[in-house]
Amino acid sequence: EYLKVPLWRHIRIRTPWLMFLLLLQSFSALIMGTFDDIFERHLVLALFITMIVGAGGNAGNQPGVMLTRALGKEREYIHRHLNTVLRTELILSLVQGSVLGLLAFCRVLVEYPSQPKSALVIGLATCAVVVAGIFWGIGFSLGIDRLKLDPAAGAAPLTTVLADTTGITLICVLALLILGTADSGIPKYCHKAAEFCPEEYFPCTRGL
Repeated sequence: EYLKVPLWRHIRIRTPWLMFLLLLQSFSALIMGTFDDIFERHLVLALFITMIVGAGGNAGNQPGVMLTRALGKEREYIHRHLNTVLRTELILSLVQGSVLGLLAFCRVLVEYPSQPKSALVIGLATCAVVVAGIFWGIGFSLGIDRLKLDPAAGAAPLTTVLADTTGITLICVLALLILGTADSGIPKYCHKAAEFCPEEYFPCTRGL
């Protein structure tokens, strides 16, 4: 079937999704710009952003792809047992979110043992974005299917983009709640630091 579809139809189906998702993902820059002061003062958070958003996208694409495949083979059966599907995914999301959140917390502490609060923010954000990502994945697969569109073309990339945006938003909000506005784990810049920049972040010397 794939080889029977004309090239122009592939372009028409897939390119608009990518254009829409490109613009949607640009909102991540707006969110990070709003909270840029937090990332300047807590560099550890910025270093692990890609890990957090990647975990959300991966967790969401797993059930999303599996559900898209199931819808292609047994759509009516899936819709008749939708409650069971959602209950199963809820349990999985809580288990996977807890495991990955704990792993992320430990991973940060291994490299930055002096930053437990930042590690806590990253761990909680990872847990939350994994749970959210899983429901983004199954929600988009079901929603796009109900619109009589092909979920294979849009569900996975849409899940990835929303997981990215959700992850960045969560880490910013949690950092604000846990770290606060006055706690400066990392000086803004070396030349502005009153004493020195921690050697564990960049090789600055006193007086710069």
